[in-house]
This record gives sequence, C-alpha cells and structure tokens, in this order.
Amino acid sequence: TAGLLRETGGATIVDLLDEQAISTAFPRFLRMVRGQQHPLPSTGKVHQYDRQRQAAEMAESLERLVAQQPLGRA
Repeated sequence: TAGLLRETGGATIVDLLDEQAISTAFPRFLRMVRGQQHPLPSTGKVHQYDRQRQAAEMAESLERLVAQQPLGRA
C-alpha cells in the first residue's frame, strides 16, 4: 500500500508501528490539509488504478487470449 501511495503521490506515509512518528505527523498532516497545502496525487497515476480502467484492460487481455485459442479448445 505504501508503494502505491508513493507512486501516486499526495500521501503522508508513517510507519503504523511507530507511535511517536504518528503523533508527530498527524497534527502536521491536519495543518497542511486545513491550509490546503498538502500535495495532491498525480491525476494520471491515480487514473491508472481506476477500477473501470483496470477492468477494461483485463477484458482486452482476456479477449486477446481467447482469440489466440484454436476453435474447439478451451
């Protein structure tokens, strides 16, 4: 999950096992959001992971796979 958030951008990532890091980062995160200063994710990167887009890509892949199969074989 952190990898995906890093890739798309616009995220504040903190180690969930580090209470001190969370207590430090959370107020800063809230200030940035309230001040409209928190970075936003990359629209293009987010679109890449859109469910409809991924479903369409999977359908295209399955159609290509089926088209490669000889008739009468499944």
